[in-house]
Amino acid sequence: MNVDGYFIVQTFERRYADYDRPAPADQHAYSIPTRLHLPSFSGKRYRGVDRRPLTAVPRELRQGFQQAVVEPEAQDRLNRLEERGLAQNDLIRDLPSAQWVIGAVRDRGSYELIAVTRFRGEAEPTTTSVLGWDVAYFDGDHYSAIANCMFFPSWAGTDEAGITYAAAFERLNPHGLFSSISDAREFGELYDSVTGTSDRSLEYLLIMLPAA
Repeated sequence: MNVDGYFIVQTFERRYADYDRPAPADQHAYSIPTRLHLPSFSGKRYRGVDRRPLTAVPRELRQGFQQAVVEPEAQDRLNRLEERGLAQNDLIRDLPSAQWVIGAVRDRGSYELIAVTRFRGEAEPTTTSVLGWDVAYFDGDHYSAIANCMFFPSWAGTDEAGITYAAAFERLNPHGLFSSISDAREFGELYDSVTGTSDRSLEYLLIMLPAA
């Protein structure tokens, strides 16, 4: 199956540790971080695109973008790929280039490489490398409705009682993604109805592990 490209994203554990708005200790909604629980408490660990993908920062601009510089050498390499047209908006076009960038990551335990492809109506793949379907922005800030509603609330947050998305949460696989496109689309429709919007930037993205 063809992929659209590759992102270098934080691991679930790193994203969980960095999340700066944990819920109160007595709130147990979905897999949202709370002030007392470590990520091991949850059986579902989100592995979609909304995990702060590495962004391109050229070496000469590090001083002006210090807050964005988390992996200097890797981000410089990503910038060099963008200059050559081999990457755009955090997405790296081919696997060798993605491996070259992640090879410069110092904190390898905090990042992983994922392959992503947009849903185009094809039959669902059966390869074992599939992690599942995300409902997220392919471009921009890679916002995910799944991450926002059930893992790391950002825009609009979620329902504190953990009821609105309870059925959808139960359908998530251990990677915090949907195993079928039909479940992903059903969640997308629910999300639109709850938020009162029809977010055309949201897409159905298949998340996979890179080919060996």
